[in-house]
Amino acid sequence: MSMGFQLAAPLREEGLSVRGSALRFRGPVDAVAGARFQGKAQASSILFLGGSETFGDYVARPFTQRFARKSGLSVHNLGVFSAGWDTLARDPVVLKHARSAGLIVLQLMGPQYRSNPYFQVHPRRNDRFLAPAAPLRQLFPQVDFTRFSFVGHLMTSLQRQDVYAHRRLQRGLQQAWRHHISDLMRLYRTPLVFLWVDHGMDTGLGDRAAGLTKYRLAELGLGAVPLLRVPPDLFSDRPMFLHLDGAHGAMTVISGAYHQRVADALLHWVPPLLSADRLH
Repeated sequence: MSMGFQLAAPLREEGLSVRGSALRFRGPVDAVAGARFQGKAQASSILFLGGSETFGDYVARPFTQRFARKSGLSVHNLGVFSAGWDTLARDPVVLKHARSAGLIVLQLMGPQYRSNPYFQVHPRRNDRFLAPAAPLRQLFPQVDFTRFSFVGHLMTSLQRQDVYAHRRLQRGLQQAWRHHISDLMRLYRTPLVFLWVDHGMDTGLGDRAAGLTKYRLAELGLGAVPLLRVPPDLFSDRPMFLHLDGAHGAMTVISGAYHQRVADALLHWVPPLLSADRLH
């Protein structure tokens, strides 16, 4: 069993700059847009949208690239490092490519990674906490919010502070996120499925932090959206995580072996979806 390995941080992938966007995508992103505007979408074109896991930070070949090579499908990766829901909704390049794809595989991220009725996040780096709103101050009147810079630190600290107030916060975030997802679906106008890279490090997902679960998705009316959940392989001989020590401090990212595990799962899951009646 090998869950992690400590090493010095390799060079980060810079990502691709695309005209019309301030974001840097992992890529490839070329030759996607235009098909729908000529009359129909590219039925076999798969567009991946998501944050750091989809981007594949510190990994030479992310799961999207591994999946593309094995499946033979046209795959485009608009993953953005530390992106969240606001990034995916506002960027014109994302919107243009989303409306041209045959299928969108949307990485499931915690509902806290967007500006919401409780707090504001950075418009591009959605993991950065900017300021609390009045409802959050009312839930946690004893908390000094000036000490928080990151959303993850905020959420875990608030859970330790008051688990009942934290649960109310999570429920409120989930309801606001549900409306946001509905808006995304109307905006993209393309069949959409969820990918949950269930590594346990996202405080908005899973039972441990009272976040989104498959049961909760059904409660929110999203149970009909196809969902692929890929946890780490606890019995693998290869490390699932890399614990990096870099210039910006310690960090943990999913390893190449974990990316391969996600790619293998996608290989069995995505092709049948392209002709399934569940996509609409």
